[in-house]
Amino acid sequence: MTSEGFETISVKNQGATINEVESLNRDYLSKLPNDYIEFLKNCNGCTLYDVDGQYGFIFFGTNQIEQETEGFKEVYENEWDESIVLFCSVMGSGDFLGFRLLSDSYEIIDCYHEDNPKDWAVISTSFSDFMNKLIDSKGSSFWLEGNNNSLDD
Repeated sequence: MTSEGFETISVKNQGATINEVESLNRDYLSKLPNDYIEFLKNCNGCTLYDVDGQYGFIFFGTNQIEQETEGFKEVYENEWDESIVLFCSVMGSGDFLGFRLLSDSYEIIDCYHEDNPKDWAVISTSFSDFMNKLIDSKGSSFWLEGNNNSLDD
């Protein structure tokens, strides 16, 4: 793959088994949208647009979701929002992407490490749409560019 003139590496893991999906803590599993669970079944985590480990996205598999979320939760302590579960690391930035569970839907949020969780910006309300935009933008953090048109149209 190439992105913005850089050679990139993308690596896909084998899909998760039903047992691997069900091994997730029930609290975490209940916060994952169905389209991410389907993603896990097809690709139990992957790396997209890796440029020398300095740029790209690491989408978590079933064995990383709880660990990464708990680590971030410890950093924020009382500021943490229990409705959030992390699903992706933005390489080279210290930032993550997460799902915020709402009463009848979810949001994909930019977990910018210098802000409090209550201030994290909404990127999308659909994992499928988010992935399409990420691929269309050739791996750029499209939600950070100029006029933020990241919310689903």
